[in-house]
Amino acid sequence: MKIVAFITAFLVVFSSKAQYSYYFANPLPSANNKVLTVAEKYFGSYVTKDGTLTYQFDGEGITIVSTTMGSISKATVRESAKYSVRNDYLFGVEKNDSVPCILEDGYYFFGVRNYDRYVGEGMENILTKTGNPGEYVLNQYENGRYIPKILRFNGKKLEIAHFDYEGENASEFAYVALQEEAPLDGLKLIILKPETSDFERIVSQSFTSEIEMSRTSR
Repeated sequence: MKIVAFITAFLVVFSSKAQYSYYFANPLPSANNKVLTVAEKYFGSYVTKDGTLTYQFDGEGITIVSTTMGSISKATVRESAKYSVRNDYLFGVEKNDSVPCILEDGYYFFGVRNYDRYVGEGMENILTKTGNPGEYVLNQYENGRYIPKILRFNGKKLEIAHFDYEGENASEFAYVALQEEAPLDGLKLIILKPETSDFERIVSQSFTSEIEMSRTSR
């Protein structure tokens, strides 16, 4: 009986602390603000300090370049005709190209760049312009809903702010008049339908600046 009581109490506590996940029914601040890309003066590549993430802006939209780290043993390179190393470059990992590598403890360590066209003609992710200079919203499409990021350009710098919230109670976005709960495997998924006038409050209360990038080229 003690075990049953414990399980019951655990389930009550767990259910009372269930997390709420929030999405937006439409792009922020409004679908009417949709643009294909950023202003031309912001075109170029912006990279994080560690060099593992790059945002590229051009006339066709936005491309995100990420780096996936990998390794291959020196013995494999030696025994396989597929791989070779010349002047600290590893051949055979990427088709018709080579990647820089470092030999350490019997392994060649390397990074492979992944190119993902994020915003552009025919893409489901939507870029919008806010009323503030150099500020855009990157609305990431996910199962018919959107998760926003704020892009802020300042000279040769780019700051990316992510949508963030506590998610511990249903009243966190009570000021948004239109919202609905969507079933998702027992989770509490809330779809927000804010008015354009709610946008500034959402940004000021529910976005956290996490990434700073510097422009490397035009």
